[in-house]
Amino acid sequence: MLPTRSAILLSGFRASLPRLSSPLQTLAPSSRDLPPPDPLADLVRFHLSSGDTDGAVAAIRSSADLVPPPSPAALNPVFSALSRTGQFASAISLFDSVSWARDAADLVTFNILIHCGCQSRQFDVAHQLFNEIRSRGYTPDVVSFNSLIKGLCDEHRVSDAFGVLDEMKQEGIVPNSYTYSMLIGLVTRGSSDSEKGLNLIREMLQLGLEPSRVNLNCVLLASCKEVKIYVANALYGRMSKSGILGDVISYTCFVNALCKKKMLAEAKTLFSEMQQNGAGASYVG
Repeated sequence: MLPTRSAILLSGFRASLPRLSSPLQTLAPSSRDLPPPDPLADLVRFHLSSGDTDGAVAAIRSSADLVPPPSPAALNPVFSALSRTGQFASAISLFDSVSWARDAADLVTFNILIHCGCQSRQFDVAHQLFNEIRSRGYTPDVVSFNSLIKGLCDEHRVSDAFGVLDEMKQEGIVPNSYTYSMLIGLVTRGSSDSEKGLNLIREMLQLGLEPSRVNLNCVLLASCKEVKIYVANALYGRMSKSGILGDVISYTCFVNALCKKKMLAEAKTLFSEMQQNGAGASYVG
């Protein structure tokens, strides 16, 4: 029987293998170029890809005696999943219950857990984790500081939040727009301090950060509530320079503040501008 076409091709391929092996071996990565196997990380990814956070947590807990400890690739996805689903205290508890977790943790791990500590109102734990970053050989970054500031802002701890901002600057970590947005929101709600808000806007500009419409409106509204016309004028000027038009609420508050100061000509001018810009008219008392 004559050989089939496929048999001929297979026979030719086998015959060519000795010639191919040398260049293939050259192209193939050596064992030292490959990352070490991390079966626990693979198992965690498998559980999380199917939405099984509990299974991923159980995999971590059942690996409590692993030596050497796995990589952060096994830990961080689990803590991220717990944080995303609001299980902040569970993330802290898991970290404390696994003996190798601290040895496996990296900066990302600590940042996630600081956020979880703050969101579960365990501020002592959050600060302890923050300090532990350095003892583990890492340097806190803007995410580390922002996580602390957010927790303090949520609790309206103004002095503590600004204390963290000062520490951040002293360590040479440059605050970003999110840092300033949190602090502006903090000082312009409740018992507001529009002057602090204005100073934060100025700091943003010095760093080359452009305040958002929300940032500017928050400080403008606070200054109008406090009837601090000089602050309102500074903010309004900045909004005009940035091409940001006020909305009906900010316009109305500013007009009301001018009326309270008996600056009627300025109030009329602003009211006319409000109509020209299509912000709509509201009751001005």
